[in-house]
Amino acid sequence: MQNELLLSDLFSHWERQRHLTLAPNLSPSEITAFETRNGVSVPADFSQYLRHANGFKALIDDSDLEASDDEGFEFYPLLEEHLITKRYLVFCGWPYGFLRYAVCVDKAAENGAVVQVIDENRGRLLATNFLAFVSLYLVDSELLYSAGTEVVSLR
Repeated sequence: MQNELLLSDLFSHWERQRHLTLAPNLSPSEITAFETRNGVSVPADFSQYLRHANGFKALIDDSDLEASDDEGFEFYPLLEEHLITKRYLVFCGWPYGFLRYAVCVDKAAENGAVVQVIDENRGRLLATNFLAFVSLYLVDSELLYSAGTEVVSLR
């Protein structure tokens, strides 16, 4: 129930920003196919999000020009090119600060953790799961711009 409320708050937040268009949602079979192709495990809360929206639709069809929200955040569609390692998938960026956010898609214990990417090898732990990240995002938390000090390996 809490998950649905947070996702509802997220979509309402985006709906108020009339310039945004969400990319079409994914079916469970499309998410499973992505997992199988890449040997990853999409966390349950992130999968739930993808079944409602698959990031923002590009400003121009088939272009790399991403749409952004009022704060400048870009939410990306689920694509292989966003896997920075076999363990982490970049799902969001804040280009003004050259920041990227990735969710752990490894089948290990830290599956679902969200990090602020430092480089291809390291990230700063930001949230224990995607919905905890959403909670920070909805209040425009300072943590989004200066994540904690705990550095984790992305490899």
